[in-house]
Amino acid sequence: MKALSWLKQGAQPTDTAARLLAKAGIIEEPADRKEKMKAGAPKGKVSKKKRAKDAAAEEAKASAGAPKAAVTEEPKAEAAEESEANKKEPEAAVTEEPEAGVTEEPKASKEEPETGTTEEPATSEEPAEKDIKATGASTLAVKTDVSKAGDVEALVRKTLDAFGGVHLLCNNAGVGARVSTAWECTVADWEWVLGVNLWGVIHGVHLFVPIMLEQDTECHIVNTASMAGLSTMTNNSPYAVTKHGVVALSETLYRELEQGGYNVGVSVLCPGFVNTGIHESARNRPAELQNDPAVEQRRAADPNIQASEQFNEQGISQGMPPGQVADIVFSAIREKKFYILANAEDVKPVMQARMEDILQERNPTTVAPGME
Repeated sequence: MKALSWLKQGAQPTDTAARLLAKAGIIEEPADRKEKMKAGAPKGKVSKKKRAKDAAAEEAKASAGAPKAAVTEEPKAEAAEESEANKKEPEAAVTEEPEAGVTEEPKASKEEPETGTTEEPATSEEPAEKDIKATGASTLAVKTDVSKAGDVEALVRKTLDAFGGVHLLCNNAGVGARVSTAWECTVADWEWVLGVNLWGVIHGVHLFVPIMLEQDTECHIVNTASMAGLSTMTNNSPYAVTKHGVVALSETLYRELEQGGYNVGVSVLCPGFVNTGIHESARNRPAELQNDPAVEQRRAADPNIQASEQFNEQGISQGMPPGQVADIVFSAIREKKFYILANAEDVKPVMQARMEDILQERNPTTVAPGME
């Protein structure tokens, strides 16, 4: 009843009251009140703010109009002229002078090494290369330090460029440091012998075997160890360590390839004395791995070392010719034979004694060996 008296007297109810009345069906909610509810604010306040905003916007537009012409026209023209001038002047300096210097001088320096690289090897063939060429076979001789992975990688690339594939790999490089006791061997002795004898084989296997597997053709690997890889002797620790390592690597590689069903065979060559120049291998020892002269003088004066060296030199000079060993190796490859014990009859008793020492768990027996 109180709400009805408001209406009769012309009074305006509050928003809340009008909403409740309209909901009850007593009055109809005015259209302007609906708009106000949608806007979320009273009509008077909204329109006042809006008018203020509109006025401010109009004022801003009016004030922005005049500077706009100045900013977009005059500076634009100046900037365009400056950028055109800058474009032309630096371009002439940068693209003409440096280009001539960079493209011409390096080109000349690139060509010079290529000429030197292709001509020098052609005039300095190794005797072995000449002998092989004389048979009519295609030959590629590449000087390689097998202790360095980069050198072996270069050999791989040149081999593939020349022949398109690899089917027989012989990891045959080997050196021997001057004999000495295990505790008197220098770090340089160990680094040199392990670098060539063991790391050379590791690099060969690591870089060539994946190529063989990818080819999916019959291939074979021959790793050269020694009877020193199946027995031990005194005054020869670095050499014995490397040769035992090559035997172990070869045995593991054989099992892995067989287990994978790959068409790649493996053999390990363990010869006795062979008539090579291994006792003179110090001639190829790198300068950075040379011993102090005092060390070598002390070794030369040691009677035990002298006796060991004389024994080795005599055995090598009377050893099996390398060509005969090669024939034995190729026969073993055809027979798919793993252990190749060339000229090893005199050394087998030493190997047998070692095996029996191990099986019977007894201390090592000292037997005079005949080694490569």
